[in-house]
Amino acid sequence: MPTPVFLTEARPLVKKAAEWLAGQASSKPWDLSTVAVLLPTAGAGRRLRDELSLLAEDHGAGLFPPRISTPFGFIDALLPKVATPSERLAAWSRAISNEAHAVSDLLPGFRLPIPARDSARLAQTFLDLCSSLAEAALTPLSEKLPELLSNDAERWEAVATLYRGYLSFLQNADPNEARIAAIAEASPPSGLDHIVIANVADLPRLHRLIFNHLEECGVRITVLVDAPGEPEITFDAWGTPAAKDWEEMTIPIRAGDIIVTADAYSEAEEAARLIASAPGAGLCLADESLKAQARSAFARRNREVFDPQGEPLAAAEIAVLTDAWVEFCTSELVSALAPVVQSPAFLAALNRTASLVPAHSLEAYDLVRTEMLIDYWQDVAGYFQRPIEEEPEMLRKRAHFVQTVETLRKEFAAASDLVEGLEQFVAFLYGEAKLESHSREAQSLRGYINALREARTHAHENGDLLRECIREAARRIALYDAHSADAVELNGWLEAPWLAEEHLVLTGCTEGALPSSTNGHAFLPDSARETLGLSTNRSRYARDAFFLHNILRSRPPGAVKFLYGRMNAGGEPAKPSRLLLRCPPEELATRVARVFHSVPTLRHSPRRRREWRLQVPRAATMTKLPVTGFGDYLACPMRYYFKHVLGMGAIDPQAGEMNASMFGLLFHTVVDRFAKDQVARESDDPRIIERFLHDALDREVVRLHGLHPSLPVRVQQESLRVRLSRMAQIQAGERAAGWQILHSEYRFGPKGEKSPEWFGLPISASLDRIEVHIRTGQRRILDYKTFARDKSPDEAHFSSRCPAELLPGEEVIRDGKPRYWTNLQLPLYRELSLFKWRDDLAPPVVGYFLLPERVEDAKIAMFDLDEETISNATLCTEAIAERIARGIFWPPREPLYDDYDSLFLGEAPEDVLSEESLEWLQGRPE
Repeated sequence: MPTPVFLTEARPLVKKAAEWLAGQASSKPWDLSTVAVLLPTAGAGRRLRDELSLLAEDHGAGLFPPRISTPFGFIDALLPKVATPSERLAAWSRAISNEAHAVSDLLPGFRLPIPARDSARLAQTFLDLCSSLAEAALTPLSEKLPELLSNDAERWEAVATLYRGYLSFLQNADPNEARIAAIAEASPPSGLDHIVIANVADLPRLHRLIFNHLEECGVRITVLVDAPGEPEITFDAWGTPAAKDWEEMTIPIRAGDIIVTADAYSEAEEAARLIASAPGAGLCLADESLKAQARSAFARRNREVFDPQGEPLAAAEIAVLTDAWVEFCTSELVSALAPVVQSPAFLAALNRTASLVPAHSLEAYDLVRTEMLIDYWQDVAGYFQRPIEEEPEMLRKRAHFVQTVETLRKEFAAASDLVEGLEQFVAFLYGEAKLESHSREAQSLRGYINALREARTHAHENGDLLRECIREAARRIALYDAHSADAVELNGWLEAPWLAEEHLVLTGCTEGALPSSTNGHAFLPDSARETLGLSTNRSRYARDAFFLHNILRSRPPGAVKFLYGRMNAGGEPAKPSRLLLRCPPEELATRVARVFHSVPTLRHSPRRRREWRLQVPRAATMTKLPVTGFGDYLACPMRYYFKHVLGMGAIDPQAGEMNASMFGLLFHTVVDRFAKDQVARESDDPRIIERFLHDALDREVVRLHGLHPSLPVRVQQESLRVRLSRMAQIQAGERAAGWQILHSEYRFGPKGEKSPEWFGLPISASLDRIEVHIRTGQRRILDYKTFARDKSPDEAHFSSRCPAELLPGEEVIRDGKPRYWTNLQLPLYRELSLFKWRDDLAPPVVGYFLLPERVEDAKIAMFDLDEETISNATLCTEAIAERIARGIFWPPREPLYDDYDSLFLGEAPEDVLSEESLEWLQGRPE
């Protein structure tokens, strides 16, 4: 049996352990090379190694250090070659796929056959199960397992069936089987005569049996137990504290050392404050989910942090990017390309290899997503197979981007397997890039290549399984950043007993983290774990209480601060650790009140500070006056400048359907084709008209969105089809009544017919539909409207909302009530008609051809314009034209719908814009 040694001094454990080990050396230099020291974590080993070096230096002694490891690391070094994690994952996945029919009751909710992607994820569950069983020196084939857990005997037989299949797929020995074999077969490492197990308070049964065997082989076993003061509790031979001793034991936590915070953000902020106020203090995170908040809190104070566990390769850009690329190539969804295109490495590679400027690539993808609205990449690629030399520049840029990505996708698809395809993709990303050898990018690249090679060895025949093996390897491989000596270490709870710092800050003091617990295990609930001799929630409580007790006893009062956040990092309520409440009974009421009292959050929206004001670009003033822009000027002159002068507009990168503008444009294109067809427009047969409109709609949707547009676009297409059917009925009636279409999309302005000018600026417009009555000669101008609801010309042109400052002619009396212009479109159409066709016997009439969502409300609605209304429209038009000509785009007005609210975030524009911008927007004097 091992020899226990109790370290009873009230000092940090790492110092006591180092001095005890030094005492095992008989002379200088200290030769501890025949000693193996086993500690609970690699971080504890690093600290002990450093402490031994410092101690030897202080004593002027040389040092041959001991072999420092964790218990698992030490035993695994004794084993022959065993299966890698990727090999084991692949073998379990194959076993699940092959044997699923025989164990269907074990896998409820899965349809047979189980695909490789799901079987690989299930495999991880069985790998974890086998690792847990191995700690008790058991496997799913152990004969006594069904006896020990007789209530679940059938399930364990099913697990055994899967396990046999798993073993049959392995090329190398299963590591758990090899560990269990080591109980009787392990040989001591060469030159080793002493094993020291240092404060490992929960040594599994498997390790105890192996160490018993090594002791029988002549290796001396010593167990170091941290016990400041005389031991008040009982331990077993391996230094595990008796759980019963800790169930009622009080822990000497002072109430004033418990700091309650409202949430994870506040907890991290308080931890950072405490570390700053006590230089050299150590930090422990019992709840590892607080790491991200802790990093942010220290970053706000310009403090570097270091995670001894490293960060998983899976979080590195190369792993995220390549996984996203595989998802895109597998699903062929346009939306799946988004995380790829948004990656700096991918954009840089496109720039290097295809001269695609990153901004152009992002713009091209956004336009494919938000304008073409095609779900599948093959349809996008097919759309751009046609010649594009004569197309507009923007379309050529979009085509260049699509064709480049399609070439990459085809090369990936043509690879012999997933790994070869990924190697090609990685070469595309980084092949010509210059990376510093010690940079995070270079470290990530090396780690990822190793993950690919390991995965390919065992899962090359199945792409989904290979992908899961790569993912598993990426989660397992850790990356480490270089850090300065004064970086704050983000230590885990098991590191806490081995910290040498006098002052400690312990965060995450919540149930489930401190003490740690396991609840709801699918195969090994707590009762089963106790039966099998595995660690339980009860034993983990005893271990953590033991550690905490020793940490407090080895430091002066008040040296350890305990932080408890009422909400965890996920925003869920968190219970305080029971350990915080293990106080004398007479103090319990006060302790409970302290732990549960209400506290405010430290997360406050900072008062906005402006380091600079928004500088509005100075652009040339307008060269024409679009008719549709007058309504925008009436809504807000400043926003008119943004939209019409600067060309600023919002884009929705998540758009899945046509917006109102795109929907209207599609409709206008279809009806324009109808109006320009000499035969169709003369028909008064609704069936002929309907057929033409439907055919034109289908052709235009294919032109804009390809052969397979997204489902929302198809729904909108059918909605438009219904409206066009109703239009056909109305059009047939209008034609029979004598109205004949003369022009469609008739343009005035610089690119069309000459138009009237105001202050040197011509009016520009495109009149949707110009008709004449064949009997009366009356001219009629109609504007198509696909409003969501029936909206008359009056509603579209007037509002009862009075602006703060009125322009000349802006107020109009309608039906005895004051109304205010919101749109001058139809009055200006009337003015343009009078200007062009001066010889008409009567002035034209203007109105809307309304085709709202509710097709029963579709109709032609005319705009009643009396002389006073026309006069006011002319005055208002002239006032707006003058102000635009003089560059006056101020003061702003409060619009009903603001496309530019993200620029101001609720603040007044004059408080956000620079003085120069305000002066520019106020225009030139007369």
